[in-house]
Amino acid sequence: MLDYKKTGKFICEERQKRNITQEELGDQLYVTRQAVSKWERGKCMPDYDSLLRLGEIFSLSLNEIIAGERVKKNNQSKMNAIFIDTLKAKDKKRLFLLFVFSILLFTLLFFFFAYYFIFTYNTFRVFKFSGKSDHYFINDILGVFSNENSYLKLNAPISFQNEAYDFIEVYYIKDNEKTILCKTNNSSILLNEMNNYQEYFDYKRMDDFLNNLYISIHIKEKEEIIKLQPEELYANNHLIFKKEKKGADSLLEEEKKIETPEKIQKEFKINEQNRFILKKQNKSMTYEPNLGVFILEETNKKVRELWFYTHTLNTIAYYKYKNNQLIETSELEENNILCTSSSCKEHEKRYNYFINKYINYYFK
Repeated sequence: MLDYKKTGKFICEERQKRNITQEELGDQLYVTRQAVSKWERGKCMPDYDSLLRLGEIFSLSLNEIIAGERVKKNNQSKMNAIFIDTLKAKDKKRLFLLFVFSILLFTLLFFFFAYYFIFTYNTFRVFKFSGKSDHYFINDILGVFSNENSYLKLNAPISFQNEAYDFIEVYYIKDNEKTILCKTNNSSILLNEMNNYQEYFDYKRMDDFLNNLYISIHIKEKEEIIKLQPEELYANNHLIFKKEKKGADSLLEEEKKIETPEKIQKEFKINEQNRFILKKQNKSMTYEPNLGVFILEETNKKVRELWFYTHTLNTIAYYKYKNNQLIETSELEENNILCTSSSCKEHEKRYNYFINKYINYYFK
């Protein structure tokens, strides 16, 4: 059985034999005189490093220091038993400390996740809004909502007939009550709300706001209403955040992955911005190798048509302008045409023309 007082007395006797003071012994062991005093009075045991250094100074084994006596033939088994008991006691202490540490760690993790869910989880969201009526459509309204501030960036509605409007009203419906956010004839406006005021947005009922947002367009005595459809672009609703590579490194890696098709390399010319360009009569083709985007522009009198093909995402967008006014637009994703203008009757034909003549030729 380990006897602190016996061990302390033994350390004191060995120290005095060598005429070393407690302070001198402490200096050799890198501890204070008070620590040496506590050992010799049996108040505590030296740590493992101190025991090893005491063995070197006194030319003693660990067994002898811990047992508090020198090894003899008649006490060797007893000293071995004391040493083993000491190791077991240290293991029990280590296991107890490990258990306590595990409980503390679990408690900290529990409170961290509780805090995250209550105050942080899903509290930052980014949306894109779009919608259309019989004569107008509107795209790319950006909404950024957090539990501290919210922003809504408005764009002007676009008329299919190039008809000007007098003013627009932006509002939402809550509990069958119309709440006007703004009334303006500006082409662009930014609404900002600090959520503790809740003048525009009630953050706790944000989904009600997102799904009941409208724009009314006033033309003389007429009114057209567009219900804005939200599309979530981002929300901080992930427990584990992926470690992203640094911007420059990730861009370089993407450049390596996107290979420029051979026919484009042969037929197109490279400009100063490292874009591939080819012009033929009323057609202009551009390929952006860093992004994998192919652009076709066709001009016929006052009508201009644009196709954007994103090679990496395999999506196509179509835009038609007349007198520099956008009159038709749609997107093709997974063979489905997403129409964002009043009429897309001819768009399937236009996509087939673009795919058969350009995509199949350059990218297949």
